[in-house]
Amino acid sequence: MAHEYELIEHEEGTAFRVFLISIDRRLYHWHGDVEVLLVLEGSVTLDTGGRRVLLQRGDVFVINANDIHSLCRTKETNVLLALQFDPRFCRSYDPQVQRIRFTQSLLTEAGNAPGWSAIRRGLLTILVDSYRKELGFRLKTMGTLNTLVYQLLTNLPWVDRDEVVLAAEEATNRRLKRILNHVQQNFTAKVSLKELAAAENLDMYYLSHFIKNRLGIPFQSYVNKLRLERAVFLITNTKKKLIDICLECGFSDYRYLYRTFLSEYGCTPLQYRNEYRHPHPLSLDQGRDGQHTFLDPEKALQGILTGTEALGLG
Repeated sequence: MAHEYELIEHEEGTAFRVFLISIDRRLYHWHGDVEVLLVLEGSVTLDTGGRRVLLQRGDVFVINANDIHSLCRTKETNVLLALQFDPRFCRSYDPQVQRIRFTQSLLTEAGNAPGWSAIRRGLLTILVDSYRKELGFRLKTMGTLNTLVYQLLTNLPWVDRDEVVLAAEEATNRRLKRILNHVQQNFTAKVSLKELAAAENLDMYYLSHFIKNRLGIPFQSYVNKLRLERAVFLITNTKKKLIDICLECGFSDYRYLYRTFLSEYGCTPLQYRNEYRHPHPLSLDQGRDGQHTFLDPEKALQGILTGTEALGLG
């Protein structure tokens, strides 16, 4: 249940992974790939760096490598195309790409029609070619990936980080990983920032600022988010009593859980259960399988291919 550093397996012989997905909840996670999302149907909310964004049909959003993020469905169902690629894939001929960090992430048709259209086309082309796997598809998809990255660089603002900065960021990510692992293992009990600081041999106030800078929210808010995510899973996937869920997730009392739900979702825990209860409750060891569904490419692509004939992809 705790969010994790995701190890991504790329398509064999390439530097990317592409898939279609329907999101219920995808808890906080991070990975070393750049991720590009295209909303094909419905809408979804994305949290990253303490910022919440509503992504609607047609929107493209870029998530930088090692940025912690989570996704949650709205009241409508959704279908997303996700492309994850290793930013080091072109280091032998364009090493700058692995150093780049996008400072703006959202592309919309209304805000940037020519760039948006080219990026959307590139994403759909990689998806379709990866599914069809025709002769030479790896050459073709990697060529499209190069063009896609070029389009991202020419349509979104970014900064270039030098090697010293990159090395420092790697050390920072290792420290953050240790901290998050500790919190994930202990968030249902009392988690002490002071104990964490001692374990990392850091000043408590420095660690507090470090966590806020990396996650975009204060330490206690992050702990509460983990507790809330756990509560959401139990509320929608089990028949446990709300008071038992409250105690199991580390909330001091039901009133605290109640206020947190009102603040986060605009409804009570019971209202949330009635709205989003999973029709076939999952066992706790099924974990993240209940948060999102990878779509069958053959079925899902039928509609996409029909809609992309005008782009020359059909």
